[in-house]
Amino acid sequence: MMRILLAFFLVSCSQETTPSAVEAGTMVPVGAIDREAQLLVPLDHDGRTERPLVVLLHGLGASAGVQDLLFQLSPRTRREGIYLVLPEGSRGPDGRRFWNATEECCDFHDTNVDDEGYLLDLLDEVEALVPVDRERVYFVGHSNGGFMSYRMACRHSDRITGVIAVAGLGFRSIEECGSPAPLNVLHIHGDADDQVPFAPYASEEVDRWAARANCAESTELAPIDLDTGIDGSETTRLQYTGCEVDRDVQLWTIHGGGHIPALGRAFSDAVIEWATR
Repeated sequence: MMRILLAFFLVSCSQETTPSAVEAGTMVPVGAIDREAQLLVPLDHDGRTERPLVVLLHGLGASAGVQDLLFQLSPRTRREGIYLVLPEGSRGPDGRRFWNATEECCDFHDTNVDDEGYLLDLLDEVEALVPVDRERVYFVGHSNGGFMSYRMACRHSDRITGVIAVAGLGFRSIEECGSPAPLNVLHIHGDADDQVPFAPYASEEVDRWAARANCAESTELAPIDLDTGIDGSETTRLQYTGCEVDRDVQLWTIHGGGHIPALGRAFSDAVIEWATR
């Protein structure tokens, strides 16, 4: 009897959550040496409490630091108790960093780099390092990073809660995406984008994700001001409603907005509020 009790005690102790040794408010290198990423730890990290995770993917030719400067996510995530991962795409022969997302974007030199595997490995490493709330894992991407975010959503809906894509699209056909589980999707696009055209692709992309959640209708939300270079509340918001599953699918249109909108603090406030509501 004593042996049984001792064995039960040892198993119970081994199953207790071990607090993370990572310090609050720090920046921790993760990933392979040749493609190192940064994990930004929130100020209230205690090593035990599960917190949301955001992975920010930069656009073609940009970098993690440049993208964070544009989106201004790091100050907000640190304050709001959210882990933020800033990975770097591969460098092509032309020196530009890119993500191998779809045929349209952006492995233009046919390197066939496995970015999907790279990002999954990062998720595994971060989730082993700090207590991530796996019900709130979001990929946020601009342009090429948006394309890659949609690829991850199509291929790994079991690991991802949602996607926030700015001026980026998914696979050209429904068949290429496959049959992912319904996800939360926020698509943000300028209707004057001359690099990744808004019409008709933005609406088509969002319609597909709304259909996966069996959303019945849509409604207009109050417009907001996202682009600091355009006067007034230039961004209209369409929310799909009546969904059979608990998912939120929205299309935000920046009227007059280009491929790289002038985003300010209002953007980071709005998207983080959407992802963590």
